Formats: sequence, structure tokens, C-alpha cells
Amino acid sequence: MFEVELKVRIDNIEELEASFREKYEFVGKFVKRDIYFGKDGVDLFRLRGVSDGESEKFVVTTKERFRVAGIEENVEREFSVDSQEEFIAFANFLGYDELIRKVKHSICFNNGDMFIELVTIEGLGDFLEIEILVSDEASKSSARDRLLAFIESLGKSSDDVVSKYYVELLRDVEVSNFSGDVVVYTDGGCLGNPGVGAWAFVALLGDKEFSKSGVSPDTTNNKMELQAVISALQFCYDNCKDSLITLYTDSKYVQNGICSWIHNWKRNGWITASKSPVKNRDYWIELDSIVSKLNVKWNWVKGHSGDKYNEMCDFLVKKEMKNFK
Repeated sequence: MFEVELKVRIDNIEELEASFREKYEFVGKFVKRDIYFGKDGVDLFRLRGVSDGESEKFVVTTKERFRVAGIEENVEREFSVDSQEEFIAFANFLGYDELIRKVKHSICFNNGDMFIELVTIEGLGDFLEIEILVSDEASKSSARDRLLAFIESLGKSSDDVVSKYYVELLRDVEVSNFSGDVVVYTDGGCLGNPGVGAWAFVALLGDKEFSKSGVSPDTTNNKMELQAVISALQFCYDNCKDSLITLYTDSKYVQNGICSWIHNWKRNGWITASKSPVKNRDYWIELDSIVSKLNVKWNWVKGHSGDKYNEMCDFLVKKEMKNFK
């Protein structure tokens, strides 16, 4: 199965639902309550409770990374549990932290060759995510175009469908083995510093855009700037490690650190010129390791200056922090 995702500004979900019911076969309404668990702000488990109004089932998804014969593979596994309380106790026993909770309201439709899910997320305001599943890759573009045409027929303009700076029109899940040049934008932020923080990146692979973000309950601004770059480059390593990667960060700390300061830090045993230990050493070691495997061209972009993808990253960071509870 292949996924296409649209994001749309909405005024009235009930009116939109009624329009979809007239055109597509109604499947059902569901509430998905997600709780993410992990360590150091990286989610490793997701507990999802799915309710149809009559009953609720609980499914756990785990994320694991394996290296076999020099090749890294990302594997997701699923298993069922009897209750939310059972798994929370299990995760706490293992020493995992609860990172974030999200509540999604889904309205599902079927159109023969595609499955459509209208998703609103509590706390995200007037945005609707429309997720489409199709059976083969060739159907992705036509499914997107048909749905866009239908949305526009309801009076939604292109400005409603694609926000000026920060809403991605299409995210292709199948992005592995891309062979062209890649452009990446990253950003990180923190409320309180230290406090709740988040990171995000946007990767441009030809005509495709891919974005990812995450949150950490107790961190600093510089750690999140570093985590954004580490996550972005790990994505590139997993999907396009032979490409030239042009990376834009609005953090002078990151740019100066990786392009200049790190060489002396390593020679001096991770001690600064002022004879103090390098802050965030574990992040710098991880970043140095992934950079050594890739061809990265570093650039600094001024934050909040109207750059489209820097603004997109900033929005994703703020959204993660706002939704954290």
C-alpha cells in the first residue's frame, strides 16, 4: 500500500463530511488515542487505542533499527495488548518515558481503488489531514489529483489546500534509493531553555518533499538544533546516502561547530579552548559519525526571514511544542 497525504484548512468539518458522504462510501468514525514512549526524545513505542464508539482495541507499534551485512534496516512491529494501563505499566517498568499524547478523530471512506481518511487532531486548530491509501505506486498521483479536484469543487482554493509556508501538499512514504541531489532544511527550538523542546526537518528530493518532527519533554535549544540535523542526515543516510546533500540551518552554533570547532574538540579530547568539557558532547559525536558517511554542503540561513522551508520547519517545531501535554 502507498500513502498520499494532503492538509487542508477547514471551517466546518460537519459540512465537509456531508460532502464526502455524498460522493464516497462511508466506512465509519473512529477515535485514535496515541501515546508515544521513548528515551531522549526519540519515540520507540506507540500505544494506539482505537474506538468506534462501542469497543476499543489497543495496538502497540515498535520501531527498531538493525544492521545486517553493513546495511541498516528500519523495522516496525505491531502487537496487541489488553488495556492502556497494562502497557503504560510495562513501558514504565522498562524505563521508557511518556513523550507525547495525541487524539485523532478519523472519518473513513472507500472509493474502490482508494481508502480515504479525514483526520482532525485535537489542539491543531483548523487543519484537516486527508490520508489516502492506494494499492500501487502508479495510482498515487491520480488519487491526489482526483481528491484535489473534488476539494476545489467544494469551494476550497489552492490557498486552503497548501498553506503559504508550512503545509506540505504531498508526502510520499516511498522515498528510498533516491539518486539525485538533496536539499535539507532543519530547525530546533525550546520553551524555557531548558524545557519542552522540538526539532524538525524538511528534505527536498527532486519534486518530492518529506518532513519529520519530534518533541522532547526536557531539553535545550541547542540540543534540538543538533537533533534536527542528526535526524535529517539519518534520513538521508537511510534513503539517499550517495547524494550530494545541501543542508540549511539557522543555527550558527551548529554551523560553526560542525564546520570549525569540532576539529579542535576532537584533537583535545572533547575539551574546549577554555579547558571545559564540550557541551552536548554526545550529540556532537553522533553528528560527526553520520557526517563522515555522507557528502554534506553546509549553509546558514537567517531564521524568520521569509525563507519558505525554514518557515515550514519553524512551524513544525512550534506545532510539536504546542501539542505536547
